[in-house]
Amino acid sequence: MSDISFPNYTFEIALPAYTLIWLLSMFHQGLYDKPFKFINTLKGILFGTLALLVMYALLPKDLQFSRLFILLGASWVHAYILISRIFMHFFFGKKFSLSKSKNKSFAIVGEEEEITRVEKLLKQTLKNIDHIYKVTATNEKAAGHIGTIDQLDQIVFINKIDEVIFCAKDCTANKIIHWMKTLKGDKLDFKIAQPETYFLIGSNSIDTAGDLYLMPVNKIEDPKNKRIKRLFDLISSFLLLLTSPILIWKYQNRLQWFKNIFKVFLGDKSMVGYHEELKENRQPLPKIKYGILTPNDIYKEQDEKLTEKRNLLYARDYSWKQDLKILKRCWGKLDKPLKLSKK
Repeated sequence: MSDISFPNYTFEIALPAYTLIWLLSMFHQGLYDKPFKFINTLKGILFGTLALLVMYALLPKDLQFSRLFILLGASWVHAYILISRIFMHFFFGKKFSLSKSKNKSFAIVGEEEEITRVEKLLKQTLKNIDHIYKVTATNEKAAGHIGTIDQLDQIVFINKIDEVIFCAKDCTANKIIHWMKTLKGDKLDFKIAQPETYFLIGSNSIDTAGDLYLMPVNKIEDPKNKRIKRLFDLISSFLLLLTSPILIWKYQNRLQWFKNIFKVFLGDKSMVGYHEELKENRQPLPKIKYGILTPNDIYKEQDEKLTEKRNLLYARDYSWKQDLKILKRCWGKLDKPLKLSKK
């Protein structure tokens, strides 16, 4: 049997190129998202392999050497990713766990109206809900409630509650602090639901800051949407820079236009972001980069409450089409000065 040989460029150009394309494809499909999902790896390798095969078919005949090499490479990459993830799952523990997060049981303490609102918020925000128990904020048990706030320790123990949510409208601060101190040794999570808000302030301790649940305004924070938003910024800023010899004459502040577009291209800023004036002491929206344009720019009416609502809707209903719509309508404002702001 004759030895198998490959051209010199195989190891100098082809292998690095194949590796880069597979890594980019898997990254785009969520290889590094948490929790790790095997299906994301499979999708990434599949799309990367299809892209390689298409590019391979377009190469001149003298540069084509083996489609089998590409298919074998895809199998090796898949095997390596799976084996390495299984290894990290067993030897590095929780951070690289392949297990699905377990379903949680919640106890909501309050009156019927607030409990219903918070229950709706939880169901729209979380998927891993096992059971939601209603607890009255008074000493009188109500229909459909498992018990009263004075029985909270028993309710938590018997029903193996993972998280207690206090409705601030119905529970006094003293009661909340009392039960957080009493139950903190039980490895519980705590949340406080402020009235008429889209979020729950939370912490595992009364002394530390914790996470919060946002009623589905966190769509923009989804890892896949973050990648899509960054890809939109890259493509749009590249096209704008490419056509700048024609476009630039539209703007008065040309130097500022170039600064803005370069900052988006380099990833320092985004093409579209929140209206910054309302970020302080307002609805705690998911963090994104400061934008040149905002959802507010496409409207003539500039009202504070409407602006806050537009920020909220932008985060809740984010899609790249929304960014494109804002860019198409407001591209004449791309030369406006940017404020110094944290990402």
